[in-house]
Amino acid sequence: MKKTLVGMMTVVAMAFLSGCASNGSFQEKAGVFGSKVGDFAVQAVDVAKQVGGNLVPGDYITGVHVSEETLASLKPGMTTAEVEVLIGPAPDVSALNGGEVWKFPYARIPHFGTNINETTIVRFDANQRLVKAYKVQGGGAAASGHPLLQAAEEGGYL
Repeated sequence: MKKTLVGMMTVVAMAFLSGCASNGSFQEKAGVFGSKVGDFAVQAVDVAKQVGGNLVPGDYITGVHVSEETLASLKPGMTTAEVEVLIGPAPDVSALNGGEVWKFPYARIPHFGTNINETTIVRFDANQRLVKAYKVQGGGAAASGHPLLQAAEEGGYL
């Protein structure tokens, strides 16, 4: 029993440290160790998540996420002030033909699932009126200036 308990504790510790404890399937698969040991594993993972939840890796998020709903609500002719109320101040503003281009880079690296790397572009004319708003894939890592995201993009992971 002592050897089984030590083995189980090792599995729980490794799952916790790798972040697998945040995946609900771990609790389901814990039963393979036997009912008592499996129950112990489930309880250990639950306690670890409650007590040290910040140690379980989660999503890494940087930038400003502009939802599809918000993007759809941006209509040509809106003022810069109206757009700023909906999205907030742009982290990157460039001049273009007397107007402005606002860039909202966004990157999300989830613990499980697909990475998101997008930039919302909002263009204004010389009268500070919205001309067009759209999203492009990529560009978020380079625009963010974050070295971890830039390295992931250069390595082809984003």
